[in-house]
Amino acid sequence: MELFLFRSALGLGGIGVLAALLLSWPVLSRQSPRPNLSRSYLVAAIGIAVLGELLSFAAHTPHTLVHGFSLGYLLGTAGALLGFWVQHRSAVEEPSIPTGSASIDSPAQTTPYFLALAVMAVPSLWMRNSLPDAHFGVAIGWFVSTFLTAIGTPKEGAMGQRLWLNQIACLGFVLALLLFAVAGEYRNPTRFGASPAPVHWSAIGFALADTTLCLLFLLSLPFAGLGKLAGRLRWLKELPAQAEAARLLRVMIGTAFLLVAFRFIGSKALEHPPFFLLSATGSLGMLLVWWLLEIGKLRSQNGAWAWAWQVGALSALLVLVGYMAAYQLLGGFGIGVMLMAAWFVIAARIASTSLAEYPLRVSTLTQMTLISLFATLLGLYRLFLIRYSDELWHRDLADHYALFGFLVGVLAPPLVQGYLLSWAHFDRTKTLPLYHLLLTGLLTLLIPGLVLLIYGSKCVEGLFFGLALTTLLPLFQPNDEQKEAYLTLYNLLPTHFSTAMMLALLQWTQTALPWADFAREEKIRIVLLATGFLVLATFAGELGSYLHQGRRPPPQGRRPPPQGRQAKADTHS
Repeated sequence: MELFLFRSALGLGGIGVLAALLLSWPVLSRQSPRPNLSRSYLVAAIGIAVLGELLSFAAHTPHTLVHGFSLGYLLGTAGALLGFWVQHRSAVEEPSIPTGSASIDSPAQTTPYFLALAVMAVPSLWMRNSLPDAHFGVAIGWFVSTFLTAIGTPKEGAMGQRLWLNQIACLGFVLALLLFAVAGEYRNPTRFGASPAPVHWSAIGFALADTTLCLLFLLSLPFAGLGKLAGRLRWLKELPAQAEAARLLRVMIGTAFLLVAFRFIGSKALEHPPFFLLSATGSLGMLLVWWLLEIGKLRSQNGAWAWAWQVGALSALLVLVGYMAAYQLLGGFGIGVMLMAAWFVIAARIASTSLAEYPLRVSTLTQMTLISLFATLLGLYRLFLIRYSDELWHRDLADHYALFGFLVGVLAPPLVQGYLLSWAHFDRTKTLPLYHLLLTGLLTLLIPGLVLLIYGSKCVEGLFFGLALTTLLPLFQPNDEQKEAYLTLYNLLPTHFSTAMMLALLQWTQTALPWADFAREEKIRIVLLATGFLVLATFAGELGSYLHQGRRPPPQGRRPPPQGRQAKADTHS
């Protein structure tokens, strides 16, 4: 039964990708302007994965943990890039808002989710000796490729906004799958269905993910009846309001089927886990967050600015309460079930929102994504405690260590964001050189590494909570600053850096914890060397940027001032 569930996840992922491509082929083959992408970012994403696999294969024998991580990283990179290609090719403009509340490229938007299901099922089938490192490799490879492709795409226009937000939503779904795959392996196996042999909870989690993606694909299909039903509502006179009402009806119907399906799957397990309550907490809670954010948006447009902040805080508090309820019901695996249902609502809404309507919905879609990522990062904290329970059992916790870790977690992502955006001659509508991104990645890994070097595991729990809280900071910015496209998208950068630090701690804490036993003089020497290298590399990058700008020819159409006038002005001064 367990192998059947894993193979079903892999097979469903392949079938879902083929079905989505076949239904979206007219859109994929359409000659239409699409966002440009810097090829250097694609080459960098592929090169990192291939180079890591070659180095791992040369230095380690197959079926080891390191080799399993590198192979999982390669799988995650392949899945993320293929999903990005489909989303990029399906980004076409629509002449008007569809009345059926489903855009013409909605089936194509489900392709990355099916790819994520397939690549996450591969380690569970053929790389069990390398678990959980292989699963973390898939998640980290997916994250790095998502970050590079998101940074490399244009930030202006509805196409660029939707493409980036789709990638972030799919990344959240991958992290929910990671919770299923890893937390399910640490739980004691249970009887499921008619199988006499116990089944790992990770296999049951893949069955829940199969159901979620099947319903998501059905919701992406056009259905004109919902548009006609929403059009009959007398108080909805404008077309965008009718499309949003039809979309809400579509998601509510899908949520009802999701609850029934999760209840049926829960009844097949021997322990009868409360999948129905967990999925209801995630899906209905996210529907309530949807409604609250739309109400706050309307009130803030009428001049009540405090409503947007109040609604954002209330939505985050609601998700936090759902997180605690899920943990009480089924631990870390229950948090994964709740997150799966929540991301189902968000993915269905993003996929069914057309480009013509997207500028009207981008603010609430971004807020919903941030709030769900907040709960997802809290789930990663629980996953950290599950994996490193032995290493953290004898830690010496004190209030000042917890406070220090919390403050570092809150301040580190904005610091890394400021470091990335502070390079000379930086234009937020263009792409960044790869050298700058490389140094930013080193700084992202350096901060948690130095915390573990100096204090060991004393500050890790507070660090996780601070990193999770950073995702909510964009909710409380002034509303007039969220109208610019690049500000809306670049406000998600701290969330990316928080996720990167958490994934690094999840994978490499066991490697970095022995550093805390070094002598004080050795720690000081390591800190000085790491900091000095980063400062020198940053100075070299700044110098290279200025030299490159100085060698650039002046723009055409502008003539340099005559030598006489320039000399006269200099003499006069």
